[in-house]
Parts: sequence; structure tokens; C-alpha cells
Amino acid sequence: MTRHLLKDLSEMIRKDVISTEAAEKIKEFYREKQPEARNQLFIIFGILGAILVGLGLVLIIAHNWEGMSRGLKTVWALLPMLLGQALCLYVLIKRSDSAAWREGSTAFLFFAVGACISLVGQIYNFPGTLAYYMMTWMLLVFPLMYVIRASIGSMLFIIGVSYYGLVSNFGYLPDRGPDYWYWAMLALAVPYYFMLHKKSPSGSFMIFHHWLLAISVSIMLGPLMWGSENGWVLLFPLYTVLFGWYYQIGHTPFAKGPNGYLILGSMGGITVTMIGTFRGFWSAIYEQSAGAFSSVTGILSLSILIMAAVGTLIWRYQREKTLAFDPINFLFIVYLLIYLLGLTAGSISATILCNILVGALGILTIREGAKTEHLGILNYGLLILSVLIVCRFFDLNISFVIRGLMFILIGIGFFAANYFMMNRKGPRAGK
Repeated sequence: MTRHLLKDLSEMIRKDVISTEAAEKIKEFYREKQPEARNQLFIIFGILGAILVGLGLVLIIAHNWEGMSRGLKTVWALLPMLLGQALCLYVLIKRSDSAAWREGSTAFLFFAVGACISLVGQIYNFPGTLAYYMMTWMLLVFPLMYVIRASIGSMLFIIGVSYYGLVSNFGYLPDRGPDYWYWAMLALAVPYYFMLHKKSPSGSFMIFHHWLLAISVSIMLGPLMWGSENGWVLLFPLYTVLFGWYYQIGHTPFAKGPNGYLILGSMGGITVTMIGTFRGFWSAIYEQSAGAFSSVTGILSLSILIMAAVGTLIWRYQREKTLAFDPINFLFIVYLLIYLLGLTAGSISATILCNILVGALGILTIREGAKTEHLGILNYGLLILSVLIVCRFFDLNISFVIRGLMFILIGIGFFAANYFMMNRKGPRAGK
């Protein structure tokens, strides 16, 4: 507990803002939080220490690498991995109740296995690609998260699998088709993800897992359309529904507070809709939509995502009985209707509707921010409207003088809205 907090509590007692009993309860609350904070800090330092020790061993080996015989090189290549295995065995036997030991030993062994595979492959000139190397590494280390019960193992595994997906799908020509091994390997981490949620639904590791999984799936959804004729046409409804599903998940008890699903779902859905405010986009969609819907993978993925998003929305409604008015809740449904209209009726109507939709979202978000006295929501709405206006500046033939004046007006609008909001309710406006 900080001295500033103690000082504030004493002042609030003197001014009869809170009672002495309430102040004591607040102090007790923060006393209970301190051990948890110290434990998390110890875990972080344990992970960083293990990684630094591993990197130090690699650098020492690299410095003397050229003067070693092949046999000695093999011994040094295996040594960090063997040390990591011994450390993990010690943790399982003697320190299984210490989260810091579990996380640190797992991080050390994770990178030691990767270094060992790389060095042995170099020593004996084993052929292979970077994608094959990443797959081998990930498949060897994925049991760590379950055996040692270490969340850092799961996080590093998701990052490694995502990098494999990037190399495998974006490192080659798109016409070769998607690499489904990414999805198979990512599925290996899903059971641990739910186990971690059951154990610590609002912990730091859970928050990081939400972000990592949401970002990873967002990046790797696009390659599902590799190899399909005009497959990019289906990417926009795919991503809109994915972000719509994210937004629904972000409002469920599964992901509490401002989480990766909620933020990515909101920003991603609005970004895709913003792209639809350009007439040239719908012209390209209309002209090249012929072969896009022949993709079985694309149609199947879109159908699964629609069922998941609509199902989560219905579940939320049944659970909460009534949903607070939030236009982003139904953004993916409205966008799908506009998309179908753009495929059949051409570009003009879809462009106009997307502009109206984004403008309405911005205005309603500003209204919500003003109603709840939340500066973050207010500025988010202002940002949506500002980006829409900027897009129209570059989309239309307007002189630079008028563009400059409009930018100045947008800046004044931001300042004025925040100024009046902060003076309206004082410190409460920033909550």
C-alpha cells in the first residue's frame, strides 16, 4: 500500500467522506492484494532470468564454436536442453507448488530445445525449411504446458505456432493452398486455455492468452482462401463475422473487462466497414465475385463463424434477458446484408450504406460516451467520425485548403468535446 493512498484515506476520514470502518476495509483489501502482486513480479523475474541464462549459454557456445570438433559441438548443443530437462525434473519433484519455478524452468527448456534442434541441424547438415524447423520445435515442446502446468509454455507455444503459420502460408505463393497444420497445432493449446480459465479466469496469464489467440486467429484466417479463385472477395465477410464473434465473446463472463476479444472485435469490425465506404472497393467486389463462392473452405468457414457469432449473441440475450443498446453488437449482421446488396446491385448503394453505417456508429458512440460520462468512449466515437471524414477527403476531389480547414475543425472538435466533458463532471468524466 502506497503512502499516497494512506494519506488520502486519512484525509477522507477527516472530511467524513468515508467512515473509519470503511477505511480499514480498504486497507485490508490492499494488504491482501500485495502478496499476489509480489508473486506475479517474482514469476516475471524468474522467466526473464531463465531466458537470460539460456541466451548467455548460447552466446558462450557461439564464441567458441569454430574451434570445436563435431563431437564436442554436439555435446554443447545438447547441454542446454539436458540442463533444462534436469531443471524441470527438479521442479516437478521439489518445487511443483512454486509458480515462479515452473514458469522459469519451462521458459528455459522451451528455448533450449529450439537451440538444440538448430545447432544439431547445422552440425550434421540436415536439410529442411524454416517452417519444418518451427513445426518440429513446437511439437517437441507442446507437452510442457501440461506436464509442468506452466502458462508461459502455452503462450510461447501459441507465438511459435503463429510464426509457423506466417512462414508456411505467407512465405510461399498463395496458389499452393492453405497450410492446415497451423490449425491442428493451435488446437493442442486449446485444452490448456480452458484449464487456465477455470483456474484463474481474470489472471494476467489469462489476459495475455485472450490477446494472443485473438491476434493469431485474425492473422491466419486470411490464408484459408489461398488457392481459391478470387478468394479475397470472401475475406471481408469472413473477417467481419470473426470480429463480430470476438465482440460477443468480449462481453461474456468468459473474458472479463477490457480484453483482447472486445477491443479487436470493435476496432476490426469498424475497420472492415470503413473499407466499404470506398466505391472502388465495391466495384472490385462486384467484378470479381464470380469464382469466389466456389471455395468450399471459404463457405464452410463463413458458415461456422456466422453460427458461432449468432449463437453467442442469442446466448447473451437469453442470459442477460435484455441487451444494452450497442450498435456494434449487430454490426456484422448489417454488414453481411450490405455485402449481399453490393454483390447484386452494384457499388453505389453499398458505398452509401457503409458511409451511413460508419457515420451512425460514430455518432451513437459519441452519444454513449456523453451519456455515461466516459472520455474513452467519447473519443472513440470522435475518432470513428474523424477517420470517415479523412477517408472522404482523400476519396473526393477537394482542394488542399478545404482539407486543411477541415482537419483544423476536427482538431478543435476533439479539444472542445473533451474540455466540456471534463468541466461538466470534473474527475468523474475520466472514469
